[in-house]
Amino acid sequence: MLFREKVFAGAVESVGCARLVKSISNMPMAWIQDFSPNKPRTVIFTSGDDAEAKQLVIELVNSTGLVASDLGSLAIGGAMHEVGAPLSGLELHFVRRLR
Repeated sequence: MLFREKVFAGAVESVGCARLVKSISNMPMAWIQDFSPNKPRTVIFTSGDDAEAKQLVIELVNSTGLVASDLGSLAIGGAMHEVGAPLSGLELHFVRRLR
């Protein structure tokens, strides 16, 4: 198990029965404070081990005009959008879904 996977596993254990979903943590708040209809639809990365809880967060993110992108589990997907990781701090805009 990689160090990052151990950290996320530890985080999940520490919250007990809570349903943990990581989202809206990969960009500065200034990027998502503008709710005007003319701004580009910003992609928000989301990860979690509880499928039902993750779906609720994805629906919430999408309802704000942003676009949630499911990266999978906390151990793998969560590590990809933590601070300093490859997907952290990227400003990605949704254009269209290809499939």
